Amino acid sequence: MKRIPIIDIRSFILLLILVLIVSFVRLYS
Repeated sequence: MKRIPIIDIRSFILLLILVLIVSFVRLYS
């Protein structure tokens, strides 16, 4: 079994943050 690299987890978290920011911008614009 392969271990999941930390880089993938960081990129996943960054994607989640980006989606949250985009949703907030759409709500307030």
